[in-house]
Amino acid sequence: LLSAPDPTQDPSVVEPQTDIPSPDEHSFAIAIGASKATRSHGHALALLREAEGRGFSSLQVITNAAAAACASTGQYAPVMEMIKKLAADGHQPSRELLNTAMTACARGGQWQYAFDLFVQTCKHGPSPDRVTYNALMFACAKSVGYWRSPAEAGGADREEGAEASDGQRHILA
Repeated sequence: LLSAPDPTQDPSVVEPQTDIPSPDEHSFAIAIGASKATRSHGHALALLREAEGRGFSSLQVITNAAAAACASTGQYAPVMEMIKKLAADGHQPSRELLNTAMTACARGGQWQYAFDLFVQTCKHGPSPDRVTYNALMFACAKSVGYWRSPAEAGGADREEGAEASDGQRHILA
């Protein structure tokens, strides 16, 4: 219940609250999720750096949230750095992080990086799932305009005047 203000107290003086708990991993993940909603990847990365400095036992949820915030704006480079940092620390990135990285690469116009991540995932794990394949297809679809048929590329693998068949086209999307 709200109580009436104490008339003897100066209303401009606010006592600091000392019973506020420190934020935990989930608090950071929620705040980073809000950064994704506002498409502010810079704020998400700042929160990730702050969380790293707090010595949490696991940063997986926070890292995944920051990666999703970056992916929403096509900022693939910070996500790739997150993966490199995990590898340098001797950790394998989660499937969720790799899938998010592939999506970030696609949105950032870097289908080659998405494809490389897919190949590395197939070789070293974690095993690709439906989301992985969807992220790869999304990246390939975003590459439209890059891929051309042999005829469009001036390919000499067909006879002069012959129409290129669908089987001869090098189109991924």
